[in-house]
Amino acid sequence: MAWAEFEEKEYEVAAAVELAVGDTTFGPVFSSGQVLEKLLAYDATADPPGDHVLWRILQVPRPAGVRLVPAHWLPSRQPPSDRLPATPVSLIVQYKRPEYLRGAGATQWPFWERPYLRFSTARRQQATLLRLHRRLARDAVVRYAAPAFWKRGELEAAILGRTVLERSGFVDPAKLAGHRVWTYVEAGNRGRANPRGRRHRFETVWDLLRSIEQPRTSREEVVLSDPVPRHLARVGQVARDREPWLRDQIRRWQARLADADIEVSPTQHQAVLDLASVVTLVTRLGGSWNLLDAGTAHPT
Repeated sequence: MAWAEFEEKEYEVAAAVELAVGDTTFGPVFSSGQVLEKLLAYDATADPPGDHVLWRILQVPRPAGVRLVPAHWLPSRQPPSDRLPATPVSLIVQYKRPEYLRGAGATQWPFWERPYLRFSTARRQQATLLRLHRRLARDAVVRYAAPAFWKRGELEAAILGRTVLERSGFVDPAKLAGHRVWTYVEAGNRGRANPRGRRHRFETVWDLLRSIEQPRTSREEVVLSDPVPRHLARVGQVARDREPWLRDQIRRWQARLADADIEVSPTQHQAVLDLASVVTLVTRLGGSWNLLDAGTAHPT
């Protein structure tokens, strides 16, 4: 076993720099500080700008965000209100420094049968993050974040290439409920809560904000040519922006899809969400809608 060759704070700062910088604007990133972290349970909160790469790649609108208030921590001890961010945030992160394990003597080697990474959670911290996750799910994302690498040279290369977030994973606290350890081999692959946790997807940054959901409207396969996803994404976003109830339904459906562990590409996944958003709204309004591509109508 070997700890990552860099400190947690080094990784945290590198990730914060990328979170704050959009194409043309900046978004706030607030650090909790070492002492306050023990009470808050998170390392940082952020609100990446609307032009941030996160939102463009995921093709979803930035979450509305939420103003953190002391009551969010009840029934545990409440933090001082003047130590919380004064502006809404859409992301709450607890960073983790992983261990690197290899060989038959490693506890989870029989499961992975290859070198793997592992981080542990603290009981009180996990309980608090899980509570925040459940209370703020509609307006903010709560995640553990860990690098899918362990060597200092890899961290430096990621910093220079601005790929720290891309090469990291973000894990829902709910997937660690009742468990102390999360193991994984790379960002985007499956991780596992131990000792008896189900396998879940270890979300990459591309998956992070895909926390929207909606009832499935069709079992038919939809094949979209290149211009169609762009149009569908725009219309789907407008539908969700128009109706708060629709955003809530999409979030719930997405949670069920995540539990079902269905392997689809991010592009396919987002296209289904956008299609479901539009169809659900149009149906509720008593109308009909067609997708037109190269002169071909795709009724929905």
